[in-house]
Amino acid sequence: MAKTIRVWRSLMFRLQTEEDAQAPSQRAEFLLSYIIAAVMTIIAITTKSFWGDEILSIQFASQSISSLFESLSRDYHPPFYFLLLKAWISAFGTSEIGLRVFQGIQGGTLLFLTFLLCKKFIPHSSYKLFWLLVLFSSELWLFMPMLRYYALAAIIVIFSTLSFEKWVKQQDIRTSGLLLLSYVLVVYTDYPSSIVIVFHLLYVTITHRSLILKLLLVDIVTAVAFLPWLIITLSQIEHLTSTTQIADLNASPKALLLKTTYCLYAFVFGETVFPFEIPLILAGVCIATVLLLSIKGNDWKIIAHNYYAPGLLILGILFTSIITTFISKHTSFIYTPSRTLFALPFIIIFFGIFLIKAKPILKYGFVFIYLMINVYGLANWANNRHFLMPVYATPWKEVISDLQGEQGIILVDESLCYEYYQLQIDEDVPELVKPASRDELQHIIAAKQQSSPSFFLFLILIGRESTEPEVP
Repeated sequence: MAKTIRVWRSLMFRLQTEEDAQAPSQRAEFLLSYIIAAVMTIIAITTKSFWGDEILSIQFASQSISSLFESLSRDYHPPFYFLLLKAWISAFGTSEIGLRVFQGIQGGTLLFLTFLLCKKFIPHSSYKLFWLLVLFSSELWLFMPMLRYYALAAIIVIFSTLSFEKWVKQQDIRTSGLLLLSYVLVVYTDYPSSIVIVFHLLYVTITHRSLILKLLLVDIVTAVAFLPWLIITLSQIEHLTSTTQIADLNASPKALLLKTTYCLYAFVFGETVFPFEIPLILAGVCIATVLLLSIKGNDWKIIAHNYYAPGLLILGILFTSIITTFISKHTSFIYTPSRTLFALPFIIIFFGIFLIKAKPILKYGFVFIYLMINVYGLANWANNRHFLMPVYATPWKEVISDLQGEQGIILVDESLCYEYYQLQIDEDVPELVKPASRDELQHIIAAKQQSSPSFFLFLILIGRESTEPEVP
């Protein structure tokens, strides 16, 4: 494990140009990134329970390779994350602590890469200040510990951005290889995040036209590398487009505006701060005021030159929104931020560039306000308060603990979570039933009444989405 960490750290340091490599100072940021990720992991272990999609990750990764690919063909994800998780489970098992550590390692990597990203795009005097906003982003803390591909996809997109920045300056074998590696990894990790490949092509078309053919060659090799998975991707698209389930507010192109707005709101304020709370309203007014006051005297040439961050941010959100509106139609707008997590650091970078010439009182005022609203969101996250998505905060460990020793049957709409934690504690709890219809449930109850006239029927409804089947 220690050798793996050293190799990974060495690879990340190589993403810097030779002239700005300052390994001693960056080792401190490297260490800080993993310390914060460790704190995040400990809080997740002590206050959070896995929700349904996280249990699905475990189930997928626990299968054989052939069964995993068959399951993914009916889902809508590429295999790379699940193969990594499968390797981890093979080595360390499926205990919650071990799986949280798996995510914590990714969290630390993501935080350090955002440091390199901020250093690359934000002027030297301010990049650490805005990296601080990334470190305490409540939205990042919400999704980094989740046993999903969100953090890994963000890692690869940032890795691709840093590789691309080096490749634009020098197209040698090493930089081309790193860029190609990032492209192959991203298409095998997350489809929406693959928009970074298209964005890079648009970027060189506008700014470095002489590099178009060279980048197209990298893209072609990436496409060839993706061919083995193409048939499964087509099967996934066919499966998704044939479904009759359509999430609420997802039935028209207006959903694109809703998803974009919601994603920007989540990236700035966090999903654990309700939209109409007084703290959010005050923070929103203050941030808007600071940005308006910063317009005067701004260096628009610098802002116009640094359009990579806002460009990838907007294109990434739009691409995810298009996929979940017209292909994966059962996906609610509330999932947009998690599936576009890679874009979150770029909105903070945009703020850093926008405030480049702002007066110190405005710059530091913005940082203070942003930190305060996100620290408030972190407190809500740690205490399972104010979750717009209730399944993210359902305390399944406590539920199972409270049901120990109880007799009867239980009906749960997030049955995967109940089954996982039931196996973890290995204690007597109410028997889980999964009736396919009202008649089947009545038959189960009648059979129980014959054997035991007095028994308990427990019912737990989380209400994940309106597109879920009705409980009988």
